Formats: sequence, structure tokens, C-alpha cells
Amino acid sequence: MKRIVFLLILAGGIVMQAAALEFGVNLSDTTGLNGTNKAFNISQANEAEAFIKFPVGGFSSIYISGEARFSGFFPISPKGTAQLLPLAQSFRLKRTDWSGNTAFNTIGFQWAIGRTLFNEYSNKILSGLFDGARAGLTIKHTDLAFALGYTGLTYKNDAKIRIDQDDTNRMADKGKILAPQRLFLLLSAAFQEIIPSHTFGLDMLAQFDLLKEIGRTHTQYFIPYIHGRINRNFNWKYWAAVQFGEDTQFFYSLASGLSVQYFNPDWRYFTLTGKLDWAAGDYDGAGSMRSFIPVTSLKQTVVADGAISRFSNMLTAGLTASVRPIRALLTDVSYIALASPNTVKAPAYIGSELSAKVSYRFYDDFSAAFTGGIFVPNPKFTTAYNVRWMTELAFTVRL
Repeated sequence: MKRIVFLLILAGGIVMQAAALEFGVNLSDTTGLNGTNKAFNISQANEAEAFIKFPVGGFSSIYISGEARFSGFFPISPKGTAQLLPLAQSFRLKRTDWSGNTAFNTIGFQWAIGRTLFNEYSNKILSGLFDGARAGLTIKHTDLAFALGYTGLTYKNDAKIRIDQDDTNRMADKGKILAPQRLFLLLSAAFQEIIPSHTFGLDMLAQFDLLKEIGRTHTQYFIPYIHGRINRNFNWKYWAAVQFGEDTQFFYSLASGLSVQYFNPDWRYFTLTGKLDWAAGDYDGAGSMRSFIPVTSLKQTVVADGAISRFSNMLTAGLTASVRPIRALLTDVSYIALASPNTVKAPAYIGSELSAKVSYRFYDDFSAAFTGGIFVPNPKFTTAYNVRWMTELAFTVRL
């Protein structure tokens, strides 16, 4: 009888644990047409991500996910060689971490360990999935956070790290698939309600170059910020970044960003957002002030690509309007003007981009999105093309 009772308790525990599991597969298909007035290309990307999440205690969980993917770029006119994602990079580990939150009296504690998301406040200097740990404390109106991460176990095309010539050489080397080896440390402090409905904060980020081929480049960033709500419909944020760096000599740079948003939930959730972002250029070419260098070089535009889409030597002014005509349909239109603040080496005005996106959720687990846009460059900036354009249709299914 004791054995039967024990087996029933064990079986009941297994059933309860299995009932708490979350698992599934996310499938996505993206087909794009793009080109210029002189070229026409097709791009294709398919991804299948499997994930599982199960609880650990009553305050944490383990999340495991991996992805199989295919992507290709096919030049149609003029004809060229197809560029396919290397087979070695077709499978990747995505978010895989142990995370949770708990409280000790009035102090909240949050953490994540494993391959997890790291970012500083602006999302323009560091953003991505890397290996490491994050921890945070919440004490009344104060949030404190610490993060330590390593970049060298992710694919180089995913990490998008281009800080110095060693990184550029690694990106061009087809024999190397992993990202440059860098260690980063992030400390954050945020203070709420010093001014009603506002938050002040400071992020301190440092990255250390562990790869020495031509030379090592270390950088540090101090990022003060403020964001808040003016009234029911208006909110805003401002951040600034002071960068210091060391390679063969000391250097520094600056960046900042301002965003103001109007939101009216009573009129089809209408949202109007204006943004102004600036990253310094290498003005004199010889002094200590250089072009701003982010840790991760994420694309800042929808259509424009290459160096002009990187958050370095860049000044952008943008306006985005979005509305939800019906609950399942979201539409937005964006305009952005790009300029180079370093007018010594290039024309100040680079070009303008106009893009639009329409997304529709057919069911909770099935959605589609169509994106299109054009980029018109300043003829004095480039003569390679008069206009660059793109369209993209994406489907996402969760099983």
C-alpha cells in the first residue's frame, strides 16, 4: 500500500510539473524584393524556433530555445552569385537562461543567467543576445542593476560587432564564424519620482577587447538619461553618451538622442513619435575626438544600408505615425532624414527614407506583415544609384 501511495504521489507530481510546462515552435517566412534603379534582387529567410519553459520553484524558470534557419540573397538583374547563409550558421542557440524574481521584505531581486538579452538604455550602443548574467535590485523608487557578458560564443553576423580593424577583418574572413572576443560590464541605476512621473538614470558600460591581432581597443560609455510622462497623452525621453576609448592612444566621442511621443487611445490608438539622434563624427581626423563607436552596430534604417545605417557619424531626424483601424490591424508610416555631422569629409545631407508597415494578426498564433520603403540619396553623397527600394512580406506562426 505504501508503494502504491508513493507512486501515486510521484505520478501526480510529474503530471503537475508537465502541466506547468510551456513549449512550442515559432515558424517564420520572409520574402523580400529589393534593389535600386540599377539592380533588382530577391531575398528569402525561413526560421523555425523551438522553445521550452519550465518552472523552478515558485519564483524562477528555465527557458531553452534553439533555431534552424535559412537565408539567401539572389541577384536577378544584373545576374550575380547567390549569397547563402553558411551551413555552419544554420543552427543557433537562442535565448537559453535561468531567470526569476523574488522579494526580501521590501527589496525586489531579479536575475538571469545564460544566453540572455543585454542592452543599455538607448538600445543603440549595446543590444543583443550574449552569454553572461544579469542581476537587479528594486528598493522603493530605486532600481540598481549589474550585468556581465561575453560575445565570443555567438555568430559574428548576429553579434554585429565592428569596433576596430580586427573586427572588420574577422567579418570579412569566411573561415571564422564566431564574433570577436569581447567582455562587457554594465552597471545601471534609475531613480523614479524625483520629479513626478519621471525617471532619472545612469548606465555605465565598459567593453574589454580580448582579441589581439592588429591591436586591442577598449571603450567605456557613460549614459545619463531621463524619461517621463507630461500628461495622459504625451511622454518623452532624452539620453546622452560620453565615450572614452583606448587603443594606441586615448580618444573620446559623444552621442545623444531625444524622443517625444503623442498617444491617443481614444482615436484608434493613434501614436505620433518624433526622434532626433546624433552620433559624433571624426571632425579633425587627427585629434583625440573620433567618430562615435557603438559596441553592436545595429542597423538604424529600414531601407538604407551599409555605413550610412550605422550609429556612427550620424545625425537623423525622424517622424513615425501609427494607427490601429481595427484591433487586429496595425499600420505605421515613417520618415527619416539622414545627415553626416562630419561635414569635412562628406556632404552634410545624406538622403531621406520613407517606409510603411502593415501588420495583421489573423489569430493569436498567426500573423502577417508587409513592409515597403524607398531611400533617396543626395547625388553629391553617392552616384552609385538614384533610389534604393525594398518590399517584404513576412508570416509568423506559433504552434
